[in-house]
Amino acid sequence: MKLIATATSRTAGLPRRSLAKAGHRAFSLLEALVGMVLAGIMCGALYAGLAWSFTSLRLTRENLRATQILTEKMETIRLYTWEQLTVETNFLPTNFTARYYPAGATNGVGAGTLYEGRLQVSPLAFGANYDDDLVKVTVEVDWTTGGLRRSRKLSTFVSQYGLQNYIW
Repeated sequence: MKLIATATSRTAGLPRRSLAKAGHRAFSLLEALVGMVLAGIMCGALYAGLAWSFTSLRLTRENLRATQILTEKMETIRLYTWEQLTVETNFLPTNFTARYYPAGATNGVGAGTLYEGRLQVSPLAFGANYDDDLVKVTVEVDWTTGGLRRSRKLSTFVSQYGLQNYIW
């Protein structure tokens, strides 16, 4: 009995795989293929996620720049006098361009996004007494990104007796 106990105690501490044949220790071909397919799917999903995040960041920057251009034009409209907005037609440019240079563009030639804008001052036709004292100013910006035409628009009303009379 003592002999059986020592033989069992020698093999009891070893893992069961070490007792198996050498040919059964590796993965099968099917397991390796499944692992490679899963790794390929994960790498493809990682690449697609990174590409989507960079595209989303670029579009957000372009939208922000368009909003900045619209805000800049509207801020300058606040400072114009009534005559400059309505009478002097050559004072206010109706078409303008602005270029956004992304980080890393050194000379700006062929780089960045080109924004094309239009500014329109139109009188109101409500049929009210104040139609001659109020105009609608609309600024629109268009640009192309990724073959897709994008646009932003901002409108406001300007009164003849507005803020511009108190600044000067």
